[in-house]
Amino acid sequence: MQASIALMQASGNQLVETIDGPDGKLYRIEVPRVSGPGSNPVWDLSEARVLIDARDYRIHEFAVRGSFLKRDYSMSFKLISRSVVGSADAATFDVPHQPDEIVIAGEGSAVPAHDVVVLALRELTRLKNVR
Repeated sequence: MQASIALMQASGNQLVETIDGPDGKLYRIEVPRVSGPGSNPVWDLSEARVLIDARDYRIHEFAVRGSFLKRDYSMSFKLISRSVVGSADAATFDVPHQPDEIVIAGEGSAVPAHDVVVLALRELTRLKNVR
C-alpha cells in the first residue's frame, strides 16, 4: 500500500480534496482512470483512490488498479474496525501464499518509490534466471 500511495503522490494528475465524513473531515486523493496501458514496464498505476482521516492520517479506504511486472492487479481496503495489536500477535498479519504469486523481499529506505523499482527489478531478474 505504501508503494502505491507513493506512486499516487508522484502522479501529476491526482485530485486532492477535503470532504466531510461521518466522524469528521477526510482527505480524498484520486488518480483518475487511465484508459490505455502506461509506459512503465515495471509498475503502472491506472486508477487509485484513498480516503484519509484528517485528524490522525489513518487510511479509511484505499483502492488501486494497475499492472506490476506486466501482470494486472487490483487491491482494495476498507477500515471496518481498529484495534491495537501487540507484537506477540504478529501471526495475525500472515497472508496465505497464492499460486503464481510474486514475492518481493528486501530492506526499505526513506524513498519507497526507489525501493519498489530496485526490488521489482531484482525479482524480475531472479525470475528470468529461474526459467
